[in-house]
Amino acid sequence: MRVVTVMAHPDDAEVNAGGLAARMAAAGHRVTFLSMCRGENGHHRLDAETTARRRQAEAEAAAAELGASYECLGLPECAFDPTAVNRLRLIARLRGLAPDLIVTHPPGDYHVDHRNTAQLAADALFLLQVPRVAPEAPVLRHAPRLLLAVCREAYAEGLPLWHAAPVDGERGRVLRALARHESQMFEWLPWVSGWPPPPPADDPEARLRYVDGHFGQAGLWVARRHRACLEERHGERGRRSVHAEALYATPASGPADPAFLRELLGT
Repeated sequence: MRVVTVMAHPDDAEVNAGGLAARMAAAGHRVTFLSMCRGENGHHRLDAETTARRRQAEAEAAAAELGASYECLGLPECAFDPTAVNRLRLIARLRGLAPDLIVTHPPGDYHVDHRNTAQLAADALFLLQVPRVAPEAPVLRHAPRLLLAVCREAYAEGLPLWHAAPVDGERGRVLRALARHESQMFEWLPWVSGWPPPPPADDPEARLRYVDGHFGQAGLWVARRHRACLEERHGERGRRSVHAEALYATPASGPADPAFLRELLGT
């Protein structure tokens, strides 16, 4: 099967659904991280082009860490809207990737790029099957499922749960993937968010702990919030899990039937 995360920035897939992506890739599925923009504004010292090139290399290395590939549409960061032009660009690329499942941001996310990406993904979904829309790209005969990945508890309120899965086994790989985004984890985010200074580059284990300290809470609250689902669908492993990730439903999600979950997620 083919899985595409449609996210705004180069590191959003790992932050929101890194564990699930790693599990999907390990199960033999083709996983692509597709970002809408290059992330050129995500630095306080480097110029835009240098930042964008650096983030491209980091994103490719991070995706490879999880068994995925990385692509970027190249829209301007913090300056793209859910317009017809951008929708057509996304439709054309998604037809080329032919996904069975698309994972994107929740519509109520804090970042304007995240919200606009979620809107574009939702608007593009049905049109993937309409031949006269973006006719230069071969039409898909079946619409993918569309799911939402949420890494902050506030943005999950009101969203129906589709599936939750333990990611304790994938946790180390996700942290290593996040640490590949060096410009973000150890330069930009500490500066813009007021984090303590990161450990030096010659102490990689301390750096992984640093990343875990800032991004580990999401997995903890998912495990607490959806413990009943974890126990029902994963048994003892779900009951004992410490970190989990969740996917939330949209009108295009379809049922989380056991056969589909086994094929897609190996659960």
